[in-house]
Amino acid sequence: MKQKLPILLKKWLNTIKEIQGDSGRNSDQVTRLTSIKSLCKDRQPSQHFALHIAKRVWESMESNPDNRFDETEWQAHKAIVTQAIAQMEAEIE
Repeated sequence: MKQKLPILLKKWLNTIKEIQGDSGRNSDQVTRLTSIKSLCKDRQPSQHFALHIAKRVWESMESNPDNRFDETEWQAHKAIVTQAIAQMEAEIE
């Protein structure tokens, strides 16, 4: 399963990249989203995928601060995401 897991994750991550770069072809998006929904079938790939997404969110937050929040509020939001990632990592291990 350990060799299969990275292959599945790479496939799903590629699907996400395709969705992000899609020019609005809704039928293709439905097919791609169906691929992502297949993550729900197995707990371990789901956990790894969710962790990857959470880390990507944190990276985005780190590089693109949201100007709607003052610095204290933004740091609080980042702290929540950091805690969530730590909890997800602990659950996976």
